Amino acid sequence: MLATASTNPRTRPWTISRRLLLAVYLVVPTVGLVVVVDLALLRGGLRGSLPNSPEDLFWFTVFFVLPHILASQFSFYDREYVKVY
Repeated sequence: MLATASTNPRTRPWTISRRLLLAVYLVVPTVGLVVVVDLALLRGGLRGSLPNSPEDLFWFTVFFVLPHILASQFSFYDREYVKVY
């Protein structure tokens, strides 16, 4: 009898797309290149135009800070967490 892969999504192993993984790993060298170009060619002009604190940027707060706060809050309502605490 041949073993077949289960179609139940809970038993399948997690897979990550190779393209997604390469895109994530490409972010750090790209940002590093932007920093080097800014310092070498633009003499820090890009850095000077940015605010001192990322919280001053509205869209930064919307896309990074707010989801982090909401995800943390919802994790407190997990059944296992509520049972323990």
